[in-house]
Amino acid sequence: MNNDTIAAICTPPGNSANGIIRISGSGAFSVINKIFTSDDVASLKNKKRSCLIGKMSLAFKLEGRELTMLSPAMVYFMPAPASYTCEDVAEIILPGSQALLSAALKMVCSHGARIAGAGEFTLRAFLNGRIDLTQAEAVERIIDAETEAGRREAIKRVGGQSARQLAEWRRRLLEISGTVEAALDFAEEDIDEDIEFDLAEKLALLASECSELTEKCARHQPEENGIRVTFAGLTNAGKSSLLNALLGEEKVLVSAERSTTRDRISFPLEIERFQFSLEDCPGIDSAVNTIAAAASEHARNQYAASPLLLLVLDSAQAVNAELNDFIRRLPVCRVILVYNKSDLSGGKYNNALRDALSSNASLVITSEVSVSALTGDGVEQLRRLLFDEAMGDMSIGGGLLTRREAMEIDAAAGHCLAACSLIGEGLELAAVELRLAYEAFSRAGGEGYAEDILENVFSRFCIGK
Repeated sequence: MNNDTIAAICTPPGNSANGIIRISGSGAFSVINKIFTSDDVASLKNKKRSCLIGKMSLAFKLEGRELTMLSPAMVYFMPAPASYTCEDVAEIILPGSQALLSAALKMVCSHGARIAGAGEFTLRAFLNGRIDLTQAEAVERIIDAETEAGRREAIKRVGGQSARQLAEWRRRLLEISGTVEAALDFAEEDIDEDIEFDLAEKLALLASECSELTEKCARHQPEENGIRVTFAGLTNAGKSSLLNALLGEEKVLVSAERSTTRDRISFPLEIERFQFSLEDCPGIDSAVNTIAAAASEHARNQYAASPLLLLVLDSAQAVNAELNDFIRRLPVCRVILVYNKSDLSGGKYNNALRDALSSNASLVITSEVSVSALTGDGVEQLRRLLFDEAMGDMSIGGGLLTRREAMEIDAAAGHCLAACSLIGEGLELAAVELRLAYEAFSRAGGEGYAEDILENVFSRFCIGK
């Protein structure tokens, strides 16, 4: 890493009340001292953190002439190591004109700084030990987050929850490795069967925890347009009417005729800053014709791919062979159970429907609600249940994983299982697998990183971060 001084505009493009230029490196104070005018600039260097109000020199070209001017400015100075990058950092706050900020950046670079590369401030924070790689990736996620769920998840990662989980797994793996290495030192003695069993049990548990986390995160990963929620049900259960009720406007065609919806359609919904993508699919129709069969098959494929189903049932419907077949063929999934048309059933739950649902043990019914898409009764309660589901997603595993982390954790789990199967056959081979598992955990946490990994992570950042 270069130890030179870098600078960049770190506020988004466009005019605003204020803009910020960030400077980091050993020459940060020297740059400020040359271009910033105030009563006591020298005092910035002597205090742990300080702020001064003054004026900054700017240079412009106008009709071929070089002009200089003084702009009102405020400077925050954070001497090393008490800064984000662990270097001397200065932040200049100016009026938010893009022309003014560009001129100020040019002035900063003419006095010893250079323009920072993409993500270079965060890269320096990582290389100087301020944050680990999982936290650096979380900074990018906070910047790019378009949903409240994504923002909350990224904040958890910056707080180090992922790193703490990885550290705990590594600690347990080191204990297991210590026992194996000690047994190898006394190879002439047979290892006790109870110790073998205990080691195998601990490794299997560790591998299981790793796999459970990566699988949960894969299922609960918010999509680009928000948390995906798929409406499921028989034709004419009132799914499209319920979708319109949740959206608060008539977005989809509703008709008493069967199989009105023939294709998947989706609409955004925001509930208390959480973004959802509501997905309506064709109703499952037992009618024997090519189009109905194709639509039903398409809907079932969407059910299997969705992290959350709104299972919409007609609360006044009698249980029959069509309904039983529909329930039996539902995939493993999380479900909010919606008894629709409560205006026809008097708002009572249909116990026969509940009994029919119990026949499919793969359904994870997280909550249930009685609604009337026609009158609006229960719709607000359903909105609250969706919000609760979004909040629940944020508690999984202390935050979601990046693909890089998930890949390394899966690799570590595989090595743990391999070591587990080798303990009874040869400790030398088991010890090799344990070392590989430890290396995978370390890479997941950003240790033992390669140049190409760092380039891939930090090249996605914007300049100024």
